[in-house]
Amino acid sequence: MYHSLLAASLLMSIVLLCSAYPREYGERDEQESRSRMRRGWLDCKRPLERCAGFPPCCDSHVCYFEGGYPSTSGICVPCIDRTQICQRDSQCCEPLVCQKAKGYDANGRCDVKKPIDAECHDNDQCESDFCKIHWYNDLVMGHGGTCAAAGSGTR
Repeated sequence: MYHSLLAASLLMSIVLLCSAYPREYGERDEQESRSRMRRGWLDCKRPLERCAGFPPCCDSHVCYFEGGYPSTSGICVPCIDRTQICQRDSQCCEPLVCQKAKGYDANGRCDVKKPIDAECHDNDQCESDFCKIHWYNDLVMGHGGTCAAAGSGTR
């Protein structure tokens, strides 16, 4: 009786050990697979791949939203050409800047810098790098100022 009880418990231990190892191994594989998948979601987007702003495009490319932002998805391009929709100056091809109709607009169009006396909302929009505008008109009212010679007023 003692031998059969010992044999039964030994057999039970072997069965438990054998069945536990594959389950543990499978769980570990599943965790590694999920981790690899998460890393893939965070990898930068290659040129001409669809993008949504995050994760960013690779190699200093920018995400171009043809219909403007927010849009469901864009495409990774080296830079945005003249008259195309932009959100930031850094997206536009050199020497273009993102010209917006209002200071608080999300979207603008890549274009050349504006000459003196043209309407502006930001210093970057002007050839002179100076937009003469009162802060209240810009921030509160949304009205623009005018491009002026550097040092010709407040801003």
